[in-house]
Amino acid sequence: MQGEQYEGKNWSLVNGDCVEVMAQMPNNSIDHACFSSPFGSLYIYSDSERDMGNSRGSEDFNRHHQFMADELFRVMKPGTVICDHVKDTVFYQGSSETGEGGVYPFSDDALANYRRAGFVLRARVTVWRDPVRERDKTNHERLLYGNIGKNSRVCAMGMPEYILVMRKESKGIKIGDPVRHAIDKWGEESALEQASEIAAEDAQRMLKRGMIDGDVSEALMEKLAEMSRFSLPQWQEWASPVWMNTRQMDVVHGRFYKNRYKSDGDERHICPMPLDLIERCLTLYSSPGDVVFDPFSGVGSTGYTAARMGRKFFGSELKSEYAAQAAKIIQEGANEIGDLLTVNDG
Repeated sequence: MQGEQYEGKNWSLVNGDCVEVMAQMPNNSIDHACFSSPFGSLYIYSDSERDMGNSRGSEDFNRHHQFMADELFRVMKPGTVICDHVKDTVFYQGSSETGEGGVYPFSDDALANYRRAGFVLRARVTVWRDPVRERDKTNHERLLYGNIGKNSRVCAMGMPEYILVMRKESKGIKIGDPVRHAIDKWGEESALEQASEIAAEDAQRMLKRGMIDGDVSEALMEKLAEMSRFSLPQWQEWASPVWMNTRQMDVVHGRFYKNRYKSDGDERHICPMPLDLIERCLTLYSSPGDVVFDPFSGVGSTGYTAARMGRKFFGSELKSEYAAQAAKIIQEGANEIGDLLTVNDG
């Protein structure tokens, strides 16, 4: 069942169930997928029976999540990568059958579903999060300093987040269209030449997909060349299995102050994906002109980032209030690069 459809220059969004939406998408049609799966039954976003968060438990959730993983594998192009932002979930004393409190490894479940679908795990990036902030938010027994004095056997570490990096047909650099960057390995002059060459390739891709009105502007070429640069220190930081210096609070609601896209009677998204994590994933695993997909679009975090980085975006979102907000926020991203995609003959 699908609701309203939204679209703008180089993006579109469907208010509907992601599995039903993907069932109508062609095989091998998506260049990159970046999203945040519902974290098991941790958050319930709506009362819809199609909402994965309404599952009766982890076993029920995994059955529904597997349908999504299977469809996602089908629509991804060979050699492409998906990035799923996940976290494990905490259960408290009294909320489990045994009365014990602990951590449920949801990230393992999601990973297993993707592997069953056919994806190959390339990395599980750990995203550091502040345990003091988590303690203030949850007051969970494992993080309370007082329990160190009472019985530290109940104490445990804070909860990180993860990026599951999964590839379809993980057979090396010759599978699928490459994502190229201008690197500094052979000096600045060589890097500038690479950047110019890559920018030309990106511009042609964008022209082929109808993203540019008229001729390619000099300003767009400069922007594409700048975006293609990738320094060694940047790679050394991003190649780390633990991402330490990320901006947890940089989310779309923060950028669009006073939540001006809040729908009547609706609240802010419970757990939007931080924008810098999306930027890293899109930089590493997509090129300008590529089609980026988000099956759980929420209020448009991936769509906004994809649009402002010169990618085409397609997404689905089950909750109608979120979809309405997302459409406006994605358009904000399209506006940021819009002038570069239109040649003004005046």
